[in-house]
Amino acid sequence: MVTNFCTFGKNNVNQVFNCCISRFIVHMMAEKRSRSAVGVYRSQAGLPPGTLTYDNPSGFPDTSIHLTRYNETDFDFIPPDKSEESYVHLREDHVNWISIIGYSNTKLIGKIGDQFRLHLLTLEDILNTDHLPKIETIDDRLFLTLKMFTVRQSDHRIEDEHVSFILGKGYLLSFQEKEGDDFQVIRDRIRAGVGKTRMKGSDYLLYLLIDRIVDNYYLALDAFEEVMDNLEEELVHNPKPDMAEQILQHKKQLTHLRKFIVPLRDEFGRLLKDESSLVTKSALTYYRDVYDHLIHLTNTLESYRENMNGLMELHVSNNAERINSVMKTLTMIATIFIPLTFLAGVWGMNFHYMPELDQPWAYPAALGLLFTVGISMYIYMKRKRWL
Repeated sequence: MVTNFCTFGKNNVNQVFNCCISRFIVHMMAEKRSRSAVGVYRSQAGLPPGTLTYDNPSGFPDTSIHLTRYNETDFDFIPPDKSEESYVHLREDHVNWISIIGYSNTKLIGKIGDQFRLHLLTLEDILNTDHLPKIETIDDRLFLTLKMFTVRQSDHRIEDEHVSFILGKGYLLSFQEKEGDDFQVIRDRIRAGVGKTRMKGSDYLLYLLIDRIVDNYYLALDAFEEVMDNLEEELVHNPKPDMAEQILQHKKQLTHLRKFIVPLRDEFGRLLKDESSLVTKSALTYYRDVYDHLIHLTNTLESYRENMNGLMELHVSNNAERINSVMKTLTMIATIFIPLTFLAGVWGMNFHYMPELDQPWAYPAALGLLFTVGISMYIYMKRKRWL
């Protein structure tokens, strides 16, 4: 009887917890999607198409331009204080890399768009920091927008940055949202003449920058894997009732990574299939390598998502087991007191004639009997391993 009761309680607890957690996850995910959809376009509501707007968060930099020009024998870097006048003078025998950092000065970005004949909708996509990855050919230019992920060393949090590229004949425009040029290492390699970048065109430069971004994807996933391993270790050895919030937080972060990596893989697959005239056949081999990396990353994301679901199930199981243990203990206590309550109830009946109550040994005998019954039931349950 006790075993059946405990099994019934455990099954019900598992069902209740699974149902509650599942509904909570669905509610949180739906709420996040709703907030994201509303927040991104709130500032653009009612504005005509092609209006350049940017919600500048506190601490983000003003717009600056870095101009790098190079060929096989020459290298020239123009700092931001002089680049605003120099970027309009491109050298035909050089690869011209115009790096724009910061989106706050929309007028300057509009001037750059006029100089390179960029459509206003393209500039709007560049400033839309929640835009999904996209690759498209517009006239004689290739437009690419994506996310760059970096790992904050202090707490291993993954931060994102909206990055866009415009590839044209002999030039490359790169747009970065935040200060801190993560592409400086590539610029230093070009300056030092390391590798074959100086002998290649702007399409190869675009490959180097994208490859740098994809390498950061691996670093982000490595950091996430470390956090996931720590979380799993804590769930196994030191489970806590309030760990669902941590699991949901990391699951949202994983969903955010997947939101921008999977579409980029699809866009790269389409680019390789279409074979844009702006990407030479020799550079196309390197682009295929990036596509292979993106496939590997998406597969890794899927395995991580399964692991996170497993961690949530483990957390639910831990909570169910903990509550089931409490219920089991309370059930055993109640079971022990059932015969004791019965005996106390019999002797507590208010009949006029109960012979044993008149005996001087009746009270200690009753206490002894109650104690013996209680101890006997405890020993019996212990041997059955119910306790």
